[in-house]
Amino acid sequence: MELSRLWVFDFDGTLAPLVPERDQARLHPACLEVLKELVRQEGQQVAILSSRRLEDLASRVQVPGIFLGGGSGLEWRSPDGQHHLPPSGVQERLRSERARLWPFLDQVARLPGIDLEDKKWSMSIHFRGASPDARRDLEAWRTARAMEDGMQIFRGPEVFEVPFLQGAGKVSGLQTLCRILGVDPDRVDMVYAGDDGNDLLAMRWVLDRGGTAFFVGTPCPIEGPHPVEDPSSLAESIRSLLEGKARL
Repeated sequence: MELSRLWVFDFDGTLAPLVPERDQARLHPACLEVLKELVRQEGQQVAILSSRRLEDLASRVQVPGIFLGGGSGLEWRSPDGQHHLPPSGVQERLRSERARLWPFLDQVARLPGIDLEDKKWSMSIHFRGASPDARRDLEAWRTARAMEDGMQIFRGPEVFEVPFLQGAGKVSGLQTLCRILGVDPDRVDMVYAGDDGNDLLAMRWVLDRGGTAFFVGTPCPIEGPHPVEDPSSLAESIRSLLEGKARL
């Protein structure tokens, strides 16, 4: 079957509503139905690309026929169950970078109301429960780390994402997926949907290749993506495309 369109979705905040308890995140029912419909469409390939660990993502997306990418695409699982992992040398780099960055992360962990989530390939710094003073201290920490240490930090809704490996964001994950699929990203029609800074870089990459992007949440901080309010609105927009009520 010739691939005519590649759909790639972030998970948290895009297909699944953001929830205070991260372990309770689930696919929005409307998004679940849209995913099933996309998988049934001839010539369509569907992937979910998340910063969550692959095994965590797989436990939340039990829809046959979908590629799943964990660690922003450092790990992939194809619909037939095959795992695509980075070379062994990457694991050694990961251990080294985790050790190097841990003292900086320990600093921010001491701020009141800050919650760290270890995702193996990255660390999420959740500040939903932080006070205004703690948020100011966190922003100062973020600025200092970016300027003094070159630390890459992505902004999301009430969270900062710190990849342990430089350059290992969702753009790299998309490139890996295209290699796995054996498709030229400049020749396949791509649609990407997400809601944070890591996703915005991926959206620019897709848009630069003539693709389409959806930003979940308003306002969208860049030009180009179609803004939608929430996962339910995203599902409605995708369904309109499938039913021919809207055009890419």
